[in-house]
Amino acid sequence: MKDSIRRSELAYNDSRVKAVFAMAPAIGVGHTDTSLKAIHIPVAIVAGWADDITPVATDAERFAQLIPTATLMVLPGKVGHATFGSLCTPAALGGPDWLSWICHDEQGVDRAQVHRQIEQLASEFFREALPSN
Repeated sequence: MKDSIRRSELAYNDSRVKAVFAMAPAIGVGHTDTSLKAIHIPVAIVAGWADDITPVATDAERFAQLIPTATLMVLPGKVGHATFGSLCTPAALGGPDWLSWICHDEQGVDRAQVHRQIEQLASEFFREALPSN
């Protein structure tokens, strides 16, 4: 246990990572304030207002408040955690019961449209964060 605690203070930076685009990030409370404040690469965070798997208040907002370089975009309405997942195929829609929540979006949520919006946000973010030489 003591070894684990000692390792928790180590830096886990990877110099190859130049920018991060996080979608519906999880485990906000699992990171120390100090570790999040030490992130200095560009970070864009996108979350869904209705995400009950990784709630905005405990996850995306926490990351955005503590990472000095972070920006946060919360998609309004009934966009939930599963909306960020793949478009569902007919096989998935007719698959086992446990798959049903992955393919379920609330009424009025167009998953394909949300994906197009996120693609646009990611493209703009990386274009600005990673200028070509």
